[in-house]
This record gives sequence, structure tokens and C-alpha cells, in this order.
Amino acid sequence: MKPHLFSLRAYNVGFGDCFLLRFEYAEFRRHVLIDFGGLHAPESLLLRIAHDIRRHSGGKLDAVVATHPHTDHINGFAGLPGSVIASCNPDVVVQPWTLDKMEFFRSINKTALGNLARMGRHYDYAWHGSESGLQAVLPGVVTTVLGPPTLKQSGDISRQRTRDPGEFWHLHKNNGVSQIPPHARWLARRLGTIAERESLETFQLLDQAVNNSSVILLFEAGRRKLLFPGDAQIESWQHTLRQPALCNLLRGVDLYKVGHHGSLNATPKSLWRLFSKRSSEEHPDRLISVLSTREGKHGDPRLGTEVPRRKLVEELASQSRLISTATLGDRLYMDVELALE
Repeated sequence: MKPHLFSLRAYNVGFGDCFLLRFEYAEFRRHVLIDFGGLHAPESLLLRIAHDIRRHSGGKLDAVVATHPHTDHINGFAGLPGSVIASCNPDVVVQPWTLDKMEFFRSINKTALGNLARMGRHYDYAWHGSESGLQAVLPGVVTTVLGPPTLKQSGDISRQRTRDPGEFWHLHKNNGVSQIPPHARWLARRLGTIAERESLETFQLLDQAVNNSSVILLFEAGRRKLLFPGDAQIESWQHTLRQPALCNLLRGVDLYKVGHHGSLNATPKSLWRLFSKRSSEEHPDRLISVLSTREGKHGDPRLGTEVPRRKLVEELASQSRLISTATLGDRLYMDVELALE
């Protein structure tokens, strides 16, 4: 039993991610929600989206994936919107291994994470190479967990590189040292204490550590491959990109959810070059890139750090069918369909 049609509903949460995946089978449908959050999104908007998710899924979510605990990915799971999602009775809730093992990660956005911990029948904490937990609810779909790696698998996630001309999309000049912003220093001190207690001293900066804890999922359904990497940055990707078999698996990706809202270091050029369906020509099998973002929230265009990064967006628009929530205006969502047979 295999699905014959895939559709994706990308919600207009502003700067954040919210994707409802639908797999259509001959006699039933399955729905997976990946993330639900928006930076500074009003609860009224999140509640509208939650009601649409419940309506579009027929009141039943088969799985919820919270890729990582940043506000712009999970604040929709708190409050009234979270209650609506919980009423859809997801069978499986998938989160990164860090939320199972590390107190610090569980301390971020506690209300949303608390709701996530109560709404599922089964919970899976994913890491590179683990089972996704989705196989029970998505028959005929192969789901590969590409990230996050554990610290034993890769120490790369412990370091935030500032320069990599071969991988990043036009870096700005700097002194090569990551600086902790003043408002985040207390978090860094707390993280250092927790790391020392748990012998995980490599996590040093909040944003980088949390982004690199993102669950990365590759769905293979029929003849299609669908890649959802959350906010994973290059340090998380390195473990996968060093393995020829996994690189080969990524070559035929049909739909790519652009990492970290289009930041300069979340779509490594070595990953982008793997996608064999990149093309400047319009045709049915051309790569689809889905970007959920809003300009003016992060970074500085004068330094080449704005999100979304202009050079990356130009490349996405040139070499794929780019679908961006930034173009939605007042519309609540956009839909994408792919035949799987």
C-alpha cells in the first residue's frame, strides 16, 4: 500500500515554519504537521492557522514533528492554538534527541513543549540514523532521519564557523570568532554549566546549538523525495555530506524545504550541488524549493547576513521552482501538489 499523491500546505506564519503534509492513498489520507510557529506572530493568526489545520486534516493528525524548540517553530503549540492541534489527537510526536537528554533544551518554550509532551500517543526522539517513528502512520513511505547527529557521531555541531567561502552564500568580513551577544550571555553561562554537568561541554551558543539540533527528514514516497531540514546549519549537515551513500540518496530530491528561512549557512553549497533536479528550465520534474520567511527580521544586508540571503534566493529562483511564503501577502497559505506515481 503506497500513496499516489502528495500535497504540502505552507502557512503564512511570517518568520517561522508551519507545513501540513498530506499523503493520499487509494482509501485514506495521512497528515503530518511539521512545526508550527512564527516569530512575533499574534495568537489570533496562529489560532486561524490551527483551525485551518484541523479542518484541512479532517480533524485528525497522524503525526506532529517539532524539528527544534525555537519560538518560530513551536510557539503555535502553546495556548489556544496548541489546544486545537492537541484536539487532532496525533498518534506520533517526533522531536530531536536533545529534548530527551538535555535539560537546557527542555527549558526553552516550556509551554509549547509541555503541550507537545501531552498530545501524542507515542513519542520518538530522533537522531541521525534512528527510526523516525513515522513508519507506523505512513505505509509505503520510507523516512530517513539525517539529523541531528549525536555528539558521539559528530563534534561539528559543537562549533559555529563564521567563514566558509566554499559553502556559505557570500560571507561578510569578520575576525573569525563567534561573539556572544550581550543579551544571550546569561544563556551561554547556563549552557556551559549544564554541558559541564552532563559532559556535553561542546554546546556553547544558544541559537547555533538549537538550530543544529533540528530534525532532518527525507521522505521517499513513490518516485519522489521530499527533504525537510528544519533550521539545520552546515555543522549539522557535515555528518551526512561525508557519507557517499547518503549523498547519493540526496541527489534526486524533488522538494526541498529551504533551511533556516534562507540564511547564508543553512543550505551548504555542497548540498545544493547534489540536487540533480536543479534546472533553469521549466519542466515537470524540476526541483521545487519551499521557503518560509519574512524579510527584515534577522541579519544585515550591509554585511551580507540578511535572512533570507539575497544571493541564495536568486540561486533558488534561477535553478528551481521557488515557492516563498514572503509572496503571500494577506493569504493564509499556499498549496503544492506532487504526483507520486
